[in-house]
Amino acid sequence: EIIDLATNKSHKPIKRSENLDNSGLKNLKNSKNSKMFGKKSKKCKAPKVSENLKLVYWPIKARAFAIRMLLAAADAKYENEFVTDKAVWGETKAQLQKDTEFGAYANLPYLVDGDQTLYESMAILRYVARAFGFFANEGKAAVAQDIFENVLQDIMSAVPKARFGP
Repeated sequence: EIIDLATNKSHKPIKRSENLDNSGLKNLKNSKNSKMFGKKSKKCKAPKVSENLKLVYWPIKARAFAIRMLLAAADAKYENEFVTDKAVWGETKAQLQKDTEFGAYANLPYLVDGDQTLYESMAILRYVARAFGFFANEGKAAVAQDIFENVLQDIMSAVPKARFGP
């Protein structure tokens, strides 16, 4: 049984459907690139990634963990920078708000890709997925991806509540 942290209700685990093979997630267990993310998409217009990616976050797993996992699955070279001082982060955030295109949304984690800076963990995750070909565009694979994204958001919201209370 699984306990839903948001509702405190229990339910039986859902078994993965075996008919995902026709949806773009062929050979999920034996995928060349990632057991978790399935087959690379051929129709996705991938952003061109610079050679100097930098992911910035607190020295904890939390919202950057899925991004780091995907970067590892893609064998991407990137700098993993940790913010350890809240005062320094305040100054950095103010500078990002002033100097970057989407600075109004400056927050942690953020990803620097050349002269582009991205904010918001799910937006960064989708960007990395597109850049390295782990993004589904159609059929059941796209539906599964959308569901996974929302489940991941639910988990990221529920963990702090479970740890620190309402």
